[in-house]
Amino acid sequence: MGTGVGASGNPGVSGRSGASGAPSGREGRLWRVVGDLSVAVEDAVARHAEQSQTGSSPGPAAARSGILVAGPSTALVQRRLEQLVVEFDDAYTVFVEGMESLPAEASLVALQAVDRQLAAMVRAQDAELWSERALREDARWHEAQRLARALIEVFDWPFRRLAVAREGTGAGAAESQSGVAPQDGVPGRSQ
Repeated sequence: MGTGVGASGNPGVSGRSGASGAPSGREGRLWRVVGDLSVAVEDAVARHAEQSQTGSSPGPAAARSGILVAGPSTALVQRRLEQLVVEFDDAYTVFVEGMESLPAEASLVALQAVDRQLAAMVRAQDAELWSERALREDARWHEAQRLARALIEVFDWPFRRLAVAREGTGAGAAESQSGVAPQDGVPGRSQ
C-alpha cells in the first residue's frame, strides 16, 4: 500500500482496503482510534441508561466502542480513556510522519482540531475528567466526539466499523454505526 492520493482524495494519505472502503495502514489505525472516540460519549450514556433501568452490568452498548466492557471500576475507566488518548496521539504522529505531502487544508485542520482538544484535556490535569461520569456529561468529551466525527467526514472515512465483541459480551464481531452527524447538535443522536 504506501502513501499517495488515498480514496479520500487527500495527498499523502494511504489507500483503502476491501469493499467496505475502510482505510488501511497508518490511515486505518488512525481511523480506528478516531472511530472509538466518535462513539465514546454516546456509548457511556447508553451504558448508564441501561444500567439505571436494569440495575445490572453493561450489555450490548458496552461492546461498541470497547471503552468499557464490564462493571467499570474508576481505575479501569481512567486507564481506558487515557489509553484512547495515547493511542490517538501515537496514531496521529505515525500518520503525519508517514505523509509524503500535506493533505487538503480542511483535512489538516480537522486532524489538528482533534489533537488540540485531546491535548487540552490532558493539560487540564483534572482527574475527574477521566471518569465515566465526565465521559457522559463533560462538554470537553462531547466536543472531542464532535471533532472526531467531523474528522471522519472530512477524510471521507466510513462511519461503519467492526466492533470486536469483548469477553463477556458475546461471540464474534458486530457491525456498528459510529454515528453520523448528530441531529440538532445533540451529541450521540444519529440521523
